Amino acid sequence: MELLGPGFDADPYPAYTRLRDSGRVPLLTVRDGLYGRLVSRYDEARAALAGRRLSKDPRHAPPDWQAAGRGRPLEDRSGLGAHLLTADPPDHTRLRRLVSRAFTSRRIEGLRGRVQEITDSLVDAMAVKGTADLIAEFAVPLPITVICELLGIPVADRGNFRRWSTDVVSSTPRRSGRATGRATGRPAEPQHLHRRSSRREAPRAGR
Repeated sequence: MELLGPGFDADPYPAYTRLRDSGRVPLLTVRDGLYGRLVSRYDEARAALAGRRLSKDPRHAPPDWQAAGRGRPLEDRSGLGAHLLTADPPDHTRLRRLVSRAFTSRRIEGLRGRVQEITDSLVDAMAVKGTADLIAEFAVPLPITVICELLGIPVADRGNFRRWSTDVVSSTPRRSGRATGRATGRPAEPQHLHRRSSRREAPRAGR
């Protein structure tokens, strides 16, 4: 199936409709020979997410898929490639339990006022310009700003944090030595985050 045809970027919905109506789960080939099945309908998506035969851990991928993925942050489970999005149970269950403690209903409700302030600020900035890129100027900076405030990331470091976050979940290999920690293209480790985390944990260690 030809999905990314002419006009797709301007109006992708006809292609999505054809894909859903076809009832197929087509095999697609993307950059550098990586491939996968494209699931577009609700029932198939639920079945795929709940199926024990499928894995999010790149180490379980076929050898040719792993070879095509060299140079990506998720190519293995070392360094920044090991996180919640690349884990299967029971590791995923353990990590999700740790994360969920920071996102209880009470905690989220307590963030409402600050999230509204950030939202208003972003909307005001777009209004002044008259036109705006909704993704780049609102949909991306809003969650990044909230996450940085939750983690205590200094304002001066938030640009780097955004780039690191993008690299970690990107499907595109980074080849530039400027932004990599190894020749494979994996992004440099944000060591200052570890230092900040250690400082936060220090009081607990003394109890």
